[in-house]
Amino acid sequence: MLRWNSAWVRWRLVELAIALTVLSTAIFIVDNIQQRARNAVPAENWFRVNNIFVPDFAQGDDPTMTYDRTILSEFQGFWVIEIQRLDPETGAFSPECSGSGISDYEPADYIPAGLVKLQWFMGKPCPNLFVGKYRLRGSWSLRKPGWPEKTTVAYSNVFEVLPRP
Repeated sequence: MLRWNSAWVRWRLVELAIALTVLSTAIFIVDNIQQRARNAVPAENWFRVNNIFVPDFAQGDDPTMTYDRTILSEFQGFWVIEIQRLDPETGAFSPECSGSGISDYEPADYIPAGLVKLQWFMGKPCPNLFVGKYRLRGSWSLRKPGWPEKTTVAYSNVFEVLPRP
């Protein structure tokens, strides 16, 4: 019959507990280092807005604007585009119209000549823009599995909505 030495068994259990503690600590440290490295990656490593330019246009028109961006990595993006009106007295901008949506982005995606219609860029029409000065504010939340969410914001030039001729 096999006889167990209880001191030997207890010592093996202590060694096993120590080994499991060291292993779990090492896994935690490696995971923490990897997460910090992912957190340090800026949104610009995935997506860059190079230019948003809106020309002056007549009230009620849907102007052709410039939207130039570079997609460097595949991700899913939630975007919000806001038309902001400039208050001539205070110099502050306030929201006038906004659009939002979710899009999948891939490096092969491109916009021919970087030209789009304002309505396309907004994801909807904004028909009630009064005569005045405005700008666009775009924000993108970038999501990729296993990575923390990244955010980037870009502004257009100040443009003018003119009275209809």
